[in-house]
Amino acid sequence: MTQIKRLLCLSLILILLAGPMALAVPEYEAEAATYEVQLDTTHLEAMLIAARDGSAEALVAGAMAEAAWNQQIASEGLAATETAFFYHNEDQTANALVVAIADYLVALGITEIAGEPVQFRIVASSLNARSGPDRESARLGSFANGTIVSAISSNDNGWREVTDGELSGWCSAIHLAPFDGTPAPVWMESPSSNPKNNNAIATEVVPPMDHTQDDLFWLALTIQLEAGSEWLCDEHQLLVGNVVLNRVAHSAFPPTTIHGIVHQAGQYPWAARGVRVPISDRAMANAQRLLNGERFAPPNVVFQAQFRQGDGTFATFHCPILNTTHFFGYIR
Repeated sequence: MTQIKRLLCLSLILILLAGPMALAVPEYEAEAATYEVQLDTTHLEAMLIAARDGSAEALVAGAMAEAAWNQQIASEGLAATETAFFYHNEDQTANALVVAIADYLVALGITEIAGEPVQFRIVASSLNARSGPDRESARLGSFANGTIVSAISSNDNGWREVTDGELSGWCSAIHLAPFDGTPAPVWMESPSSNPKNNNAIATEVVPPMDHTQDDLFWLALTIQLEAGSEWLCDEHQLLVGNVVLNRVAHSAFPPTTIHGIVHQAGQYPWAARGVRVPISDRAMANAQRLLNGERFAPPNVVFQAQFRQGDGTFATFHCPILNTTHFFGYIR
């Protein structure tokens, strides 16, 4: 690493001696990629790509891009802080470098590079990081819910390689929501601070459901898509999820998994269309409450729709914004 650092320092000295003409789009060929430095915002992309690569040639290219960026800040008076990522210290890991640059980009309001998110928020209760892009690959560790991770690479099978600076690995993309720099809602830290949220009290508590991360994802996604609007109360969200779990346990519905219930023909149209949206922390928390054993409706409440059905109505919720009404009904 010391040799690489000397090489980087020598490159910077040559840049400073040569002056602006030396920055007129030189090219650097690494083993797996070609890096171009240009005097516009594309050198920010070059910095991130170089950090993700991590090879000696890539780090030299990253240093050149960083020098160009710092010169642009000084010459054009940009509202940005000059950086020293590639000269920070010789012990800095590639993962830490990726995270530092990604944090910097997001702070500047740049949340995508080449149309791909720079960072993600973990929306599963716990997400395994694996050595390869499949469930058979070795488990390297896990990320906690809400962890902000930086993208390293992706494949065409719905997996992404991410890092939090210490742990890196491949994760299923369905558990990753693009991160735009917005902090987590305060109510997650102090539920009682927001009177609209987390007021629902369970009518019954049963043993926690033995569930997988996929179970949590599909339950939370159902809650998000059926009652995810911020003006809808927690009890509404919890009843949506409770209906799903009641169907899992009821003999009238053949599927015995959350995924099966959600994808049952004619039940949740968005599932058949393959709709995916970022899951809020509130929807995720309410799904977890249900999986932990909290229940808000009797086990025979299995209908939820914008019309009455079943053998009577258990609860009704009217949305004044959309002027719609949701009915939760008993099975006949």
